[in-house]
Amino acid sequence: DPAVTPEPIIALQGLVVTLFACGGGSEEHHSAAVTSAGAIYTWGSGRSGQLGHGDLENLVMPRVVTSPILQGQQVVQVACGSAHTVAVTHGGAVLAWGWGHF
Repeated sequence: DPAVTPEPIIALQGLVVTLFACGGGSEEHHSAAVTSAGAIYTWGSGRSGQLGHGDLENLVMPRVVTSPILQGQQVVQVACGSAHTVAVTHGGAVLAWGWGHF
């Protein structure tokens, strides 16, 4: 059932979230949160790979993105499109995943 009043996101409790983004098309809604430590968490529809977890699974709860390309990187910005996600690291690298031609 959908939440009709604000509720805490349990998987993010205890983390300092500095940025948040939402995206989605007709059926591919997803969200991303960036923490003060530079970690990125994603959840929602993953059917186009936009969650960045190496699969096409949907997630109800946020999960940290652990892609090897992010090892040692701090994410400082994130944006969610209809079926893709783009992140910028502290070093200025622009990383994208999901549906699209990059």
